[in-house]
Amino acid sequence: MAELPNVHCHKVIGSAPPKKATTDQEQNQDQQSIKSTSEKDTQPTFELAEGERPVPEDHYALAELPDLQRPVVEVDQDQGKTKKVVRLKENKIVIAFIIIPMAILGTLIRIGLQRLQTYDGQPVFGLVYAQWIGCFVMGIAVQQKDLLMQWYLPLQVGLSTGLCGSITTFSSWQLDIFKAFSNYDAANHYTGYNILAAISQLLVTLAMSLNGLVFGYHVGQFLSRVPIQHQALSEIISNGFSVHHLDRHDAIVIVVGTASWIGVIIAAALTTHNNQRELAMACVFAPVGALLRWHLSVLNAKFLKGRFFFGTFAANLIGTLALAILTLLESGVVMSTVACDVIRGLADGFCGCLTTISTFVVELSNLPLKYTYIYGMTSIILSQCFMFLVCGTFIWTQGVNPTC
Repeated sequence: MAELPNVHCHKVIGSAPPKKATTDQEQNQDQQSIKSTSEKDTQPTFELAEGERPVPEDHYALAELPDLQRPVVEVDQDQGKTKKVVRLKENKIVIAFIIIPMAILGTLIRIGLQRLQTYDGQPVFGLVYAQWIGCFVMGIAVQQKDLLMQWYLPLQVGLSTGLCGSITTFSSWQLDIFKAFSNYDAANHYTGYNILAAISQLLVTLAMSLNGLVFGYHVGQFLSRVPIQHQALSEIISNGFSVHHLDRHDAIVIVVGTASWIGVIIAAALTTHNNQRELAMACVFAPVGALLRWHLSVLNAKFLKGRFFFGTFAANLIGTLALAILTLLESGVVMSTVACDVIRGLADGFCGCLTTISTFVVELSNLPLKYTYIYGMTSIILSQCFMFLVCGTFIWTQGVNPTC
């Protein structure tokens, strides 16, 4: 999740019905009282420490996801009810460590759902359920962005970039489209059915992903009515990759992130069952892909901001190209069982977490119509070009000969 530009909301101070002041002195006192109350309510929750700096409006922190367009909030100035400005410290070390266990969990959910929904006579390809669930959770995370950030800022990034970005995958979707179009499994049907199968892979996955996202928006809007909600404006203070100002919660996140990664590495080294080792390998490589995608997300605000998301675009294309190469290796190189498990782990873990549909559909829903089609079609067409150039040239000349 890879991160996206913020759509800033504005607050409008509404004026109460005019009151008739008895004297000029009383009127001046009332105005000074209102000004004093407003300044007091808008004070930050803490002062900037040495070395800290606020993130300017034209530079988006790695922690951010897009807000939805929301109506302005009217505040009754007569009662002194103005929104507080909550300054949130963004420490990228903590964010990196919370992404690690979230990426592992997202990979387990995706592979588990795919295995559960893959059987003879299945009504639809198994990967689509993981795409829907990831986009559904992403919709809630985007809708409840402010609340999650004010609870604990790394949690919001962990859910969106780490969990949702790892449950969903763009590269596997593109591989499935290519396999359908090229009749990778050599099904006994006419060539025209290959085109229909590829279109089904494209449209069904895209439609289900958008459906999950919208449903997540609806659930997020419903949760916004819960009384525990508090209205406050957020301002992110960037600490970079500093070890200073870490609290108890940050320390717990760092310990859990480290322990989870070490745990799956040990599991991959000790397990002897093929399926379990393949799953463990995927969990080992998952954080690498998710962290690389999170790092690339900074490009979203540097080039053609608001018209094209280069960070997500780069992550999706790099992951798709890597998956095409791994698929080629599975078809043309004789390897040991352990090597095959590593290849599958890289495909499901690294490529699966480096690429994402959940962030992709959020970006599509936030772009203007013209740029939505440009961004979406460019991402899909170039990904398919990679698949055809890397895998297609070998398959159509040498045939499919799986070695794993």
